[in-house]
Amino acid sequence: MQIKIKRKPINKKKLLRGIYIAALMGLVFGTVSALSFAFLFNGLGKYMSATTPTVIIQQEAEETQEIVPVSKDVNSSRLKRELYSIKSMVEKALVRFDIAKTESYVIAKGESNVKMGIVFSKNSKIIYILSTPDSLRGKVFVDVTFHDGTTVEGRVIETDYISGLSVVRIDTSSINQSLYDSIPDIEFGNSNKIVAGDMVLAIGNINGTAISSIVGNVANVNETFSCLDGELAMIGTDIPSQSTTNGFLFNGSGLLCGIISHGNDSTKADVNMINAIGCSDLTATIYKLSEGIPFPYIGIRTRTINYMTSEIYGIPLGIFVSEVEMDSPAFEAGLRVGDIIVASGDDSLLTGRGLHTLLMGINLDKGSERIIRFRVLRGMDGAYEARIIPVDPEERN
Repeated sequence: MQIKIKRKPINKKKLLRGIYIAALMGLVFGTVSALSFAFLFNGLGKYMSATTPTVIIQQEAEETQEIVPVSKDVNSSRLKRELYSIKSMVEKALVRFDIAKTESYVIAKGESNVKMGIVFSKNSKIIYILSTPDSLRGKVFVDVTFHDGTTVEGRVIETDYISGLSVVRIDTSSINQSLYDSIPDIEFGNSNKIVAGDMVLAIGNINGTAISSIVGNVANVNETFSCLDGELAMIGTDIPSQSTTNGFLFNGSGLLCGIISHGNDSTKADVNMINAIGCSDLTATIYKLSEGIPFPYIGIRTRTINYMTSEIYGIPLGIFVSEVEMDSPAFEAGLRVGDIIVASGDDSLLTGRGLHTLLMGINLDKGSERIIRFRVLRGMDGAYEARIIPVDPEERN
């Protein structure tokens, strides 16, 4: 059977209407799709911005002050203000030695010769004053001027000829009660805890005209003052110094931590900047000065051999004897230049500061107990020979 397909006539109007509708629907669909995509893309962008960490790339030449902690400058400014705020308190403890006299001579009064002292202890009968180094060397009596202008005569109890410090006593009966009450209690701080960068207040005759003060920073705590019979810790600062500068250093807690000195023998210390002897090395010294207790003397100068020096020069750790005074107890006992002290009895002794502390702890009234049995290494034919050398300290003249 043959099937025939009859073509239906094409309705041109209906065809054109279909094409138009299809085109219109396509346009609508395209517009909706574009708007939907734009909305979704914008929302995703906002989401990504809100959840992705910001990465800041710092160029080498770019300054980015915002990444430096602001609190550092704020804390420094606050500490500086606090240090200057204790100035008025400390000034009331300071005294001036304007006219110094002994039994034989008088030094003329003058600002350039002003030496400073500080009241460090007082009771109902006696006021104790600590001088700056070499202020009262060789003196018996001194006129002391307090913060209110009152001037009275004080007596030098004792002078330490190593540190140059002196302690002066004044009877409270020589001043009025209001002055006595106005003098604050000064406390000593632990100078061994001071580190480079710490802020300190230098107060006294700092600029050549008493009394002045400057706040600065600790620059160095690794140097020592090489003195007779040991070494003392030095605190180096970035505060400018003059030849007449003398006074005291206070830490951020308002504690006395250093005594300004220009009599030090530190070859590396900057003489144009203020250097001070750390108070912690002077505790026994100040006690002996206050009580009039004689100072022990053996008569050597030393240099500490630390790890770096030992490695560089190939010599043992210890205390290198650089000088022995003629007819001194050390000389009579047999200590010689070049000897290296490494122990006292069974206890190791490896620093000049340790030697100074050892001597300050000796009571000269206790006979044989005061004898120091040094263990010494002496160079012999390219090697070191160990020796025990007993030294009997004498009273320092």
